[in-house]
Amino acid sequence: MQQTEMNFDIGKAYSKPTFGGESYEPTKDKERLMSQVDKVRELMSDGVARTLYEISAKCGCSEASSSARLRDLRKAQFGSHVIDRTRDGNTFFYRMVKK
Repeated sequence: MQQTEMNFDIGKAYSKPTFGGESYEPTKDKERLMSQVDKVRELMSDGVARTLYEISAKCGCSEASSSARLRDLRKAQFGSHVIDRTRDGNTFFYRMVKK
């Protein structure tokens, strides 16, 4: 099991969240990415372990986007959430936990 050691408060307001990357264009991407991160945070706040396929299906985004949003949620500007990753055979499960 891999875990990021950070504290968080579900529902805590984000502190000036920012996205980055070479291809990121705020005027074209920020609203879409914030919507995705909000949907993933809301879904995962129940502490249920899910696959990227399940997360993407429920949030209406790709598995790659779901994975990226989980990584964003670990960052301080998105709440420093703790995201556990466990493996069952070839399947990975992700769960947001309170610390």
